[in-house]
Amino acid sequence: MKTIRLVLVFCAFLAGAGVLAPAPDAKAGTLVVMNFKSAGASQELGVAVSELLRGLLSGIPDSGFTLVERDQLNEVMKEQGLSLSGVVDERTSKKLGGILAADFIIVGSVSRIGGAYSVSARMVNGETGAIVHARTERAKTEGEIPARVEILTYALLGLKAPSVEERAGKPAEGSVQPDLAVKPGRYSYNSWYSDAQGVKKGGRIALEIEGSSVKGESIESYGRACLNGAVSGDRIVGYYNAPYGYGNFEFRIVDGMKKLDGVYYQVSNGARGQWVGELEE
Repeated sequence: MKTIRLVLVFCAFLAGAGVLAPAPDAKAGTLVVMNFKSAGASQELGVAVSELLRGLLSGIPDSGFTLVERDQLNEVMKEQGLSLSGVVDERTSKKLGGILAADFIIVGSVSRIGGAYSVSARMVNGETGAIVHARTERAKTEGEIPARVEILTYALLGLKAPSVEERAGKPAEGSVQPDLAVKPGRYSYNSWYSDAQGVKKGGRIALEIEGSSVKGESIESYGRACLNGAVSGDRIVGYYNAPYGYGNFEFRIVDGMKKLDGVYYQVSNGARGQWVGELEE
C-alpha cells in the first residue's frame, strides 16, 4: 500500500463531476481512517488505535488501496468545520466521501469493560454509506490490543493476517528458510529523538518480541513509557503511554535488529519527530 499526498479539495471536485468514480467494492480505492471513539477508556487510546491501524494498513503490500494521510485529513476536515472523530452514519459518510474523494471510510471505537478491551471497526462505502466489512476484536489486556488490531486490519480488507511462517515466506525447494526481518527475543537500545528544538540523546528502549506481538518500555530522564506494538513486515508499529503523554511509534528494523529507524507522534500534544535506537553492546 502506498500513502498519497492529495490536493483533496480538487479531488472532491473531480468526484462531484463524475471524473473519479468510487470503487464498487472493497478491492481497491482511496481509503480514509477516522479517529476511533473511546468508551470507558481515554480518548487518547482511541486516537492511538486509529493511528496504529493506519500504520498497519500502510504496511500491507499490494492491497490496491491508497491511504490518505492524517495531516491531509486534518487540514481538509478543519476547512470544512468537521471533526476527525465525528460520528459517521450513512448520511455523513456520503458527505465525507465527497469532501475527501474517499471510496471507503473506516470508523471504529475502543471500549473498556473492567480490565478488558473491545476494538470494533467497519469499512463504509463512501458513495452509498453501506457497510462493506466489519470486525470486532477483544483483548484481555491493553498490551494485547496491537496484535488484535492487526487481525482486525486484515479482516477489514477481506484478508487473513499472515502467520509467523508466512511472514518469512515459503522457501524454494532445497533452499534455506529466509530469516524474519523482526526476530523474536529481548533487545535493549540506546536512543535518540528529535523535537522542535533539534536532535537529543534519549534514554533506553527495551523490547520483547514474541510472534507478532511486541511489548516493552522507553526509559527517559523525564519518565517511563509503556510500549505495545505489532510486527508488520520489517517494521514494528504501536503506541506508548506514560505520565507525560500518549502517542504512537513506528520502527523500521535495520541491520538484523541492530538498529531502530523510527518516528513518533504524541497524540496528547501533537509533537512528532524521529526516534532511533542502536543496540546496546
